[in-house]
Amino acid sequence: MNTDYFRWGGGTTIEGHYLEIPRLSLNTRQHELPPINRARKIELHHLHNGDYENCELIITWETRDEGAIFEAVCKLNDDCLKKQFKKNPVFLDKLLDFIQKCQEDQEKKPEALELGGKIVLSDVPPDFREAVKQIKIWAEFLYPFWEDISWSQRVLFEKARISKEGYYQFIINWYHLKLSKEKRCPHNSHELAFDFDPPPQTNEHAAWWTLEDEKIQIVLPHEHSDQQIADYYGYGKVYEQYLKNKGAKEQEGKEMEKAWREQRKKDEEEQKKKLEKVKSELLS
Repeated sequence: MNTDYFRWGGGTTIEGHYLEIPRLSLNTRQHELPPINRARKIELHHLHNGDYENCELIITWETRDEGAIFEAVCKLNDDCLKKQFKKNPVFLDKLLDFIQKCQEDQEKKPEALELGGKIVLSDVPPDFREAVKQIKIWAEFLYPFWEDISWSQRVLFEKARISKEGYYQFIINWYHLKLSKEKRCPHNSHELAFDFDPPPQTNEHAAWWTLEDEKIQIVLPHEHSDQQIADYYGYGKVYEQYLKNKGAKEQEGKEMEKAWREQRKKDEEEQKKKLEKVKSELLS
């Protein structure tokens, strides 16, 4: 599965909003487009001085069964569209009418040509079909968490990411993990809580559990964890080292700030002496 095909809502390839499902970006030079007349919507991206042939469109498709979203940016005269227009000239008339309305009245122009269409997996370029199936799996896994507002509120500032290996990285906090009855966290009242067999994989930044069937990594950053969780899940020493490193960095930061303040005070005193000297020379 090629992770370069994924795009987040803002068009970035780096990260999306928490619990967001990525979209798929079609390159018109490399892939055949799905049927444009079954697109979900078409937006006019750019039109300069009535140059209809070179106007840019953003076309959005949605698969019927998987709910995967595709987007492509292309010009009206691109070969990939001209092939479809020749087969369906009536749809071309409809599209030109939409572009004309956008051109005639910039203030009241329609935001998009809403078609509401759906495509099936066989309409999707072969290179993307594995990613489409994977998106369905991710969406089914994440759906209960979309319904639970507490998740999006408590981890609001986290981001959704996909690793280079194609795993959806789901960021959690310490209170999203279950413990044994004897060691249960007092604040853990979530119905949607994870219970893993220890230990997870770890590095200096986080611990994570990999769900191979779903291609999902449940990631607990050390900054969201605590010693009780780390001990229970078998990475207490790693977490202790994280705390030591964190403490050392904080101490280093304090020392740097102290040195900066001392240097600033010294510079101010030197400047004051220079001004006194100038004043003395001017009055002599």
